[in-house]
Amino acid sequence: MKPLLLSLILLIPFPCWARLNETFEQSVARYGEAISGSIRDVTPDCRQAEFWKDSIWIRESFLKGTCVQIEFAHASARPTSSADVAFPPIGTPFFTEGEIQTLLDQNSQGHHWSDAKRVTSDSGVSIRCWGRDDGAFASEADFQMFSVKLPAFDDYTAACDAANLAKEKIAAQSALKNL
Repeated sequence: MKPLLLSLILLIPFPCWARLNETFEQSVARYGEAISGSIRDVTPDCRQAEFWKDSIWIRESFLKGTCVQIEFAHASARPTSSADVAFPPIGTPFFTEGEIQTLLDQNSQGHHWSDAKRVTSDSGVSIRCWGRDDGAFASEADFQMFSVKLPAFDDYTAACDAANLAKEKIAAQSALKNL
């Protein structure tokens, strides 16, 4: 009886969703090529890419080749480019408690997630948040978008902001020269 039960459990499909600290190459191996036009090399150290697998849209942020943030959402249809991502209507619940638990488990990296805390944003969106003892953070908004971040995501954001500021400075200097 036990071998039969184990065989049945192994037949249940478990999602192959992204995991923190994986490389871009590991993500490509997991999902296939990134959605056309979705790879953005913000700086030499910062890359963002979008994938689609089994009706799930995935956006990953990489810092120095390592995934530091992942966002998940159910998508209505497979996009052909990053501009074609079509999300289901707002307010429709898509992530089940089981899917959320799977995402937390797959991104625990040997740490324990705190119990969920619920907050409401200024715009009225209900958000559940989880934290880990190493500073990692996960959240889901009304069951529609699930996000998980390592503390290094703050470094990614700072590097992107610095790169954008440098581009703006160059553009301003160029505009001044043309006056």
